[in-house]
Amino acid sequence: MNTINTNVWKTDGEAFFPELCNNFVNVKKYDPNGVSIAVSGGGSRSYTATLGYTSALLKIKIGNKNAFNSAQYISTVSGGSFFFGAYLFARSAKYSNNNLLGKILEPYEIDTRALATTNLKNKNFMGRSILHTPVENYLLEGQRIGIANGYLWQYVIGRVFLTPYKLSNRFVSLNSYYYKQLKAQNPFLPKAIYPPSNAPFWICNSTLGGVQLKNYGRISIQFTPYYSGIPQFVRNINNNQLVGGNWIDTCAFGGTKIDNKCKSNRVGLTIQKNHILKLANIVGNSTSAQSYLTPDDIKQIFGKYVNLNPYYSFWSPTTKKYVSYENSTYYTADGGDSDNTGIITLLQRRCKSIIAFDNFTEVVKDSNNICSLSLLALFGIENNGDCPDYPYPFNTSLKVFKTSDWEKVTSQFTNNINNGGPCYARVKLDVLPNAIQGVEGNYTVDLLVIVLAESTRFNSFLPKQITESFTNPDSQFYDFPYLPFRGKTYNTLFQYTLSQVNLLASYAYWSIHNTELKDVIMNMYSK
Repeated sequence: MNTINTNVWKTDGEAFFPELCNNFVNVKKYDPNGVSIAVSGGGSRSYTATLGYTSALLKIKIGNKNAFNSAQYISTVSGGSFFFGAYLFARSAKYSNNNLLGKILEPYEIDTRALATTNLKNKNFMGRSILHTPVENYLLEGQRIGIANGYLWQYVIGRVFLTPYKLSNRFVSLNSYYYKQLKAQNPFLPKAIYPPSNAPFWICNSTLGGVQLKNYGRISIQFTPYYSGIPQFVRNINNNQLVGGNWIDTCAFGGTKIDNKCKSNRVGLTIQKNHILKLANIVGNSTSAQSYLTPDDIKQIFGKYVNLNPYYSFWSPTTKKYVSYENSTYYTADGGDSDNTGIITLLQRRCKSIIAFDNFTEVVKDSNNICSLSLLALFGIENNGDCPDYPYPFNTSLKVFKTSDWEKVTSQFTNNINNGGPCYARVKLDVLPNAIQGVEGNYTVDLLVIVLAESTRFNSFLPKQITESFTNPDSQFYDFPYLPFRGKTYNTLFQYTLSQVNLLASYAYWSIHNTELKDVIMNMYSK
């Protein structure tokens, strides 16, 4: 066991964010008045589409920069976190964009041969991570080397998405300045890796599990390279304990508090040396084994049911009496269990312009109904029955926009779909106060939502042999672009073909780089 000396920022339940303080030290300063990006969950589908979207954003010029690096924040959930957890730090490890993102096919280049061979020889292509991945082997491998059950899923995520770039077991910090401060107080800390200095500030979203809130609400836990935690106070009605109200250095997240006074901005925590939070833990916390593996799956792999949820100690700096470890320990769950869009944490920071990539929503054919409980929930609208397979229960506590404003969004979705796609809506919305989600509200956000939905315009460029396969249940492209979030069995969870990756990435790239959406995005940055 080690005692780690860590920074603690007491938020007192208010919207306080260390990167916005006057004494913040970084090459890039972050401004909530600028454009920020949100990337939804959606497993392999979101991971692959995000590869294409990122490639396009890097090509869209904003002054002497590009649309990606000009963004202030990037807030990710689950499949979006898979991508950016690897991409941001691999870029810092000197892997080039060309290597990581590969060649994106233009529509006129697409045929069956090009889809099957493009990026085939690129060993660093990020799309390779979801090709025929042996999840069961990694779970058993982790168990053999002594990984605790609650961290086995994080080990798998590290092996799948981070190990190819030697990032899985790496400790992260925002930059060398803050790392040196931590290292001076904690000499045992390993060498850190940092995101690129010109990149948006990364927020990786998970969900606080094992806590019952009023009205069945759920809230996000935020992990960043600088700090992690929950800024607002919430009360667990099971034991009447307060949770949250502070940020903590990410490396020390989950450490057991030595005392409950917390009178200064630095506190000593008891933490196991091998439990210092690393990049694989951060990315793994944004997803959940229970979203991918059923109890029967787990029993089949291990011969008995084991709980793969990671548990952490959460404590409030304002707690006046000692709280036992048992009463302050909660698990993390998939970020989609709270807000699958990634938008809420940007609204907490009062971000004024948001580009949200929704890779989870499906438009129900023949009716143009929007099948997305995650997006609907932000408007306080419950599932209308068009989403029978939606995996997350409705979160009643997410409402941050007026219900009546949903019509502004869905009408644009419908018009753009009827015009051949891509599917998007740009609206100005009043942000409502939401105490349980830590959103102060009372301001207006310029929101551009881009939905990964079918585009007859894009399909018109493709060979008939490919488009006909979209309606063939036996085809790898069936129901394109709604490729599966995950495989049907535990050992095929991440098992796209190279052709699927190339086609979906190409479509995502085309939809914002080769259409009117490019001008819409550039206009958002011009304000």
